[in-house]
Amino acid sequence: MYLKSVGVLDYFDVMVCGPMVENGKPEPDIYLRACELLKLNPSECLALEDSPNGIISAYHAGCKPVMIPDLSQPDEEILCLLYKKLNRLDCVIDLLET
Repeated sequence: MYLKSVGVLDYFDVMVCGPMVENGKPEPDIYLRACELLKLNPSECLALEDSPNGIISAYHAGCKPVMIPDLSQPDEEILCLLYKKLNRLDCVIDLLET
């Protein structure tokens, strides 16, 4: 509903939500299912997250975790798991272009 309301829903090829997997974050199930549906190896995928549990989930799935902090900044443990940390969501465009 939110993605549709801001006009970005059509940019997504697949969508996996919490109720669609057995275990929620920080378990890797949601990312593994998304990679399976996309027919991609997790190592080929960036995972955009704003929370420590999401970063842990993406990392254990084998994705490249990118944190865009919202309510909390990453601590040292989370920083070690990150592929990148960005200050704003629109910075992802530059990351994709490199």
